[in-house]
Amino acid sequence: MKRLSPITRYKLRKLLKYALVTATTGSVLMLFGGQAGWKLLVAWALLGIWTGVLEEFLFRRRFRSLAIPLQFIGKALAVNLFTVAVLGIAWLAGHGRGVPVAEGVRLPLEDVVTSIGIYRFALQVVVITSVAILVVQVEEFMGRRFFMGFLLGWYDKPRVGERVLLSIDLVGSSALNERLGDLLYFRFLNLTHSLMTDAVLRHDAEIHKYVGDEVIFIWDMGTGLQAYNCLALFFDIQERLEAHRPRMLREFGVAPQFRGAVHGGRVITAQVGHIKRAIDLSGDVMNTVSRVLSLAKSQHADLMVTQEIVDRMPGAHLSYHFGEPVPMRVKGGKRELMVRTVQKLPGTGPARRSGARKAAMAISTVALLLPLALWAQTPVPLVTSYGQFAAFSGGEFRELEGRKPQAVFQGGNKLAYINDAGDLKLYTDGKVATLERGGPVDVAVSRNLMAWQYGPALRVPLADGASTICRQVGRFTVGDSIIAFIDQMQHQVKVMWKGNVLPVADVLMDSDVPWKSGSNTLLLYDQGRKRVLLFYRGRVSTLCNGDDPSRSVPGGDVVAFMDEYDNTFRIFDKGEQYEVEAFAPQSFQVGEGLAALVNTSGTFRCYQGGRMWDIMDFAPDEYWVRDSVVVFRDRNQFKAYSNGAVETLERNMPAQWNVVGGLVAWTDERGVLKAFRAGKRYTVGTEAGIGEFKVYPGTITYKSNGGDTKVWWNGKLYSHY
Repeated sequence: MKRLSPITRYKLRKLLKYALVTATTGSVLMLFGGQAGWKLLVAWALLGIWTGVLEEFLFRRRFRSLAIPLQFIGKALAVNLFTVAVLGIAWLAGHGRGVPVAEGVRLPLEDVVTSIGIYRFALQVVVITSVAILVVQVEEFMGRRFFMGFLLGWYDKPRVGERVLLSIDLVGSSALNERLGDLLYFRFLNLTHSLMTDAVLRHDAEIHKYVGDEVIFIWDMGTGLQAYNCLALFFDIQERLEAHRPRMLREFGVAPQFRGAVHGGRVITAQVGHIKRAIDLSGDVMNTVSRVLSLAKSQHADLMVTQEIVDRMPGAHLSYHFGEPVPMRVKGGKRELMVRTVQKLPGTGPARRSGARKAAMAISTVALLLPLALWAQTPVPLVTSYGQFAAFSGGEFRELEGRKPQAVFQGGNKLAYINDAGDLKLYTDGKVATLERGGPVDVAVSRNLMAWQYGPALRVPLADGASTICRQVGRFTVGDSIIAFIDQMQHQVKVMWKGNVLPVADVLMDSDVPWKSGSNTLLLYDQGRKRVLLFYRGRVSTLCNGDDPSRSVPGGDVVAFMDEYDNTFRIFDKGEQYEVEAFAPQSFQVGEGLAALVNTSGTFRCYQGGRMWDIMDFAPDEYWVRDSVVVFRDRNQFKAYSNGAVETLERNMPAQWNVVGGLVAWTDERGVLKAFRAGKRYTVGTEAGIGEFKVYPGTITYKSNGGDTKVWWNGKLYSHY
């Protein structure tokens, strides 16, 4: 027989509590009212189950936002009115009939009601259901274990037991409190804690107490270790909060993030106080879990657990990855504990939303294969040792010109160049096409687009030649999906997007219109109306007030900005806006889908995928955002932040480095060329003393000491003389 889930057991347990309370209260009324009979006792128990069903499934959520006294009054009124109405209808409909309770047993409702009087009956129903709601609500307020301990006197004397504790703490709580204000911050915490409910029930946890923004969960040692509940609860809470992230951002402008600590052992439970009594936990375990939580904060870890608990969970490594042991001295310095970080391994969670998971897997597969497909088609320019101009694509070399070109422009699957005669040519898909013959040209390319100014006109390539998109162009920029330019004949800023030319704003004659262009975003600074216009995916909208270009930076799908009237640092991300810092940062840069910043307290942070990540607690010496990678110098060490992890690339900052399309390349102290991409390190070539090198999407080229040109692509090294 399949075991009931914790949530189902919780609901059944709650219905049983209502039945016991109503039966007990009804028995007392029967005793003092001179009534007797097991039929009445069964009736009161059924009334309790009915009350529990109404309270749990019909009225519970409707009163959750009210204060506790108002919750009780509201639930009691709603349940009693509904119950009395249903009983009245049942009595009228069942006049002269019996109500079957069990096989061979019929409970005549008419006899019950007439024997005690309709008004007395209604009053007893109101009293019994109200008492039941009050008792169950007090039990939920105190917690099941402590409520029963208080009633039965379990904790009048200290009790010793083995417990597992999980303590979680809200990240950045002080700054959030200042930013939201006391009342809104309380609402934020209350909603956050309520979202944890299903996860708490699912893993058989008890909430010991709320200490400000900290929550302490406890289990008996066996329950906490079973199915790794003490670890699984933390990640279940994370998933639950992540699922409600859009709602939290919509209501509060920020989403909660927690860090946690797990420890267990001998805990003393006892009643403390005289005027104000409480049941509390004490012992070395309580102090230790607090110390582990502080260590998690300093280590920037989401969750840390002591080695003692890890040793009690054989097989946990199949579901979780445990970091290297970190020594931690217990307060008082008498002994040292080993503490380890915990990460959940992918694919080990509960099987929920299988359709979404299959879609996510398909998308992930496409996302992994797409860059490989692009890299395979990316033509890379090179000049041979004989001065010939060639292209490398898909593992093969092809000679394009007998002489070195005047200029080369590489972007995506296109390779444009101006040959020795001054002609503008384009190499793509294995073919060379002549776009312009002679004359000065101003060329700009990106990963997907190309445009050039030929005379006064702005032109773009077509499959069979070229097309003019503006006959009198001023300034122009080329991004991955947009070409922005000033049409001087119509006095407009225009954008070419998906093959269509769209007007963005009117401009005055001979005026200098400031704008900034990201890979697929455009910021236009309207100095007349003091506002910043944003063009994104075919639409123009007002991003913020002001006309200072230094207060906003566009990137790929992301724009970081500050309003002129508000120093709050915000992120525009794929149509949504998020408040990520209460005050203007010391500095910030934007890349493809991410933004890095040093905030007012000196913390080095990164926004990516709707979340803020702390890279370091202090500012780096220097940092650069390139595409989807953050590269920085920390105490002269060369480091990179990518996909939520920091990687130390070199112990000393290299003299040469570059980043293109997520590929980081550099030469170490000996001049050996190395690379880093998607969490993996590569040694491009074994020879030392490499001088100049160039980086393209997925490809690196350099001159070897032997004079030949080396091309590193797809993990292999190709050579051409």
